[in-house]
Amino acid sequence: MLIVDYEYEATSLLERDSFGGRVDKTIGDHVKVGAQAVQEDRDDDPYRLGTADMTLTASEKTSVTASYGESRETFQGGGVSYDGGVTVTSQDPDFNDDSRGASYSVSGKTAALDDKMNVSASYTKTEPGYSALGSLTTQGSEQYTGNASYKVNGNVSAGITHVTTESLADSEVAQAVAVVNRSHTTNIFTEGKKDKWDGRL
Repeated sequence: MLIVDYEYEATSLLERDSFGGRVDKTIGDHVKVGAQAVQEDRDDDPYRLGTADMTLTASEKTSVTASYGESRETFQGGGVSYDGGVTVTSQDPDFNDDSRGASYSVSGKTAALDDKMNVSASYTKTEPGYSALGSLTTQGSEQYTGNASYKVNGNVSAGITHVTTESLADSEVAQAVAVVNRSHTTNIFTEGKKDKWDGRL
């Protein structure tokens, strides 16, 4: 089975070739693997992306997913500000020549106590040079996430979510996007069928 889930519109179809594709394969009842590739032959800004992922399903309630991606990109420099736009500095035309990076992630989820308890956790590491859809705010960071929720009864559930993010920024641009070197966020919540309350610590 071949699934194409990437689209890119070039200004000149005769001068630029861009394509992408994804393949998924289910092995038995418990394993699913997938891979995708993207290529854009943009003028002076070539881009390549390759990813692979695998999901192990132990049961209907328990699964683990691991993924890996690599990107390679060249784009011309422009204007950048490190102080909120007060001053703007021009970058060198080739400041990001042949930039490369990788992204790793592992996540898992399960349910217990007759589906009253749901637990999930994930780990993601995105190198500063990695570029993909939605990766701008996570470039150059490591993130740990944990979530647990309990269904008290048919109307009320409660839980807690914790996220720790650590910056791996190795340049001024990446540091400006990261904003902080390390952050911890804990969210304690209670949900009802008609109302929802959030408490943040």
